[in-house]
Amino acid sequence: MVEADRLADVVAGRYRRGFDLAVIWLVAAWHLGNDLVTMVRSPGAYRSYPAEVLAWSLLSVVGAVAAVRLLRGRADASYTWLLAAAALGASALATAQVLPGGVFAATHWAWDSTGWFGVLLLLRRPLRELAGFVGVNSGFTLLVLLSGPGTGRVDLARFATAAYGTAALQLTLAIAAWAVDSAARQAVAAARAGAAIRRDRQVADDLHARRQERYQDLRGSAAPLLAGLASGALDPAEHAVRHRCAVAACRLRRLFAETDDVPDPLLHELRACADIADRRGVLVDLQVLGTLPALDRPVRRALTDAPLHVLAGAERQARVTLVGRVDEMAVSVLADGTAARPEPTGAPTRGVTVTVQEGDDVRWIEARWHR
Repeated sequence: MVEADRLADVVAGRYRRGFDLAVIWLVAAWHLGNDLVTMVRSPGAYRSYPAEVLAWSLLSVVGAVAAVRLLRGRADASYTWLLAAAALGASALATAQVLPGGVFAATHWAWDSTGWFGVLLLLRRPLRELAGFVGVNSGFTLLVLLSGPGTGRVDLARFATAAYGTAALQLTLAIAAWAVDSAARQAVAAARAGAAIRRDRQVADDLHARRQERYQDLRGSAAPLLAGLASGALDPAEHAVRHRCAVAACRLRRLFAETDDVPDPLLHELRACADIADRRGVLVDLQVLGTLPALDRPVRRALTDAPLHVLAGAERQARVTLVGRVDEMAVSVLADGTAARPEPTGAPTRGVTVTVQEGDDVRWIEARWHR
């Protein structure tokens, strides 16, 4: 899940950063390739050329700061609007230098260009803020137009058309940024949904595999015993048959205990096995010495399979001892009664050895694991 979230964040970040870089390059290319070239070629088209250069330079500084903030994902209102005020101030200064009749000329670069700087500044802000910025910026040009001589309806219509066209492009770009962010969010949601489906499928496959494994264990041990008892081939009065039933019961309890989420699985599984003997009236003493290491299920089964034979054959008392350390684990059982030697239930587990000692009425068995 963590990897899926990380991948989703990468996808969303690439969507957003790619669009932000495109906006930055658009504004930079327009400001350098159009505004600067126009201003340098027509120094006489302004009331004060130094003031026009100052306005262009101020916009350049604002754009550089805005680009850095955009790439870093900063869009706090206070600092953003401080930069927006500086951009509008530069626009007002540049617009004030336009000569009469030059409102619609190419030399009046500040009107269009400042709007694009507003897009750069307010790209991650609410759309109404950019609309207000563009409206104030166009208002400077309208004031210059109205203060000039002979302003008529044709001039106002030209202004409305130009303002609408410019604002439409700039607001459309801001809407496109929102659409890209929406697509990024959808990509993130799709990635997370896909990861969740794969995770659920993996959990289901693991659960099915474990159930099949447990089924095979039951089929290999309990099924023949039950079939023999049902058919009469096995006599429950015989000691060997009762011992086989007790061993099968211990394995069943161990199988159920393996699915429990406990701090010490080996101790938990041995207690489940000892409970079968305890129900028969056997006094079971369970002792733990040292620190029990974390062991895989096959190793735990190998450590408990042989000792449970002695527990299943105990008649009056049994002592179970677990001795553990980081690289070694030993499980031993000392009990009275008679029990058949444990038969291997599968391939030997690497690192596990079994030692058996027998007396007249005592059985001792130890399963030891080395890392």
